[in-house]
Amino acid sequence: ALAGVQHNLAPIAKDSGIDPQRASYLVSVFAGCAGLGKVFFGLVADRVDLRQLYWGAIAVLFSAIAVFTLQPAYPVLLVASGLLGLAAGGFLPLLASVVSTRFGPHSFGRVMGLVGPFTLVTAAGPWLAGYLRDLTGSFELSLQVLLAILIPG
Repeated sequence: ALAGVQHNLAPIAKDSGIDPQRASYLVSVFAGCAGLGKVFFGLVADRVDLRQLYWGAIAVLFSAIAVFTLQPAYPVLLVASGLLGLAAGGFLPLLASVVSTRFGPHSFGRVMGLVGPFTLVTAAGPWLAGYLRDLTGSFELSLQVLLAILIPG
């Protein structure tokens, strides 16, 4: 779901009537907040239950995508892009924390190596969002499907 929005952020903005320069700011806000998200989640992962942190990341991601479905004004999209980036930045430190606490440091490399191929499924998100956009003429259905994907997660 994250990759589906992340890799289509500029086209989603364009479909909302936002010019390319302002769309590039959305991408910049996303990237900056992703960096902050890595630091934040890395610090917090050592202090809270990882399940709660995971739920928090999913809630932030869900909220950001839900905002994009509303096609709000540009300032709101800036905030949604920041939230999207914050959640995006959090998943790698969170994954590393879960693997290290559940499998220990001696198995960390092996488990992360085995997890890697399964993360390739995220490549389907951008394709699915783009395909549905081409099929329907807007990202509305794409965003709704991506939100639905988060529910079992």
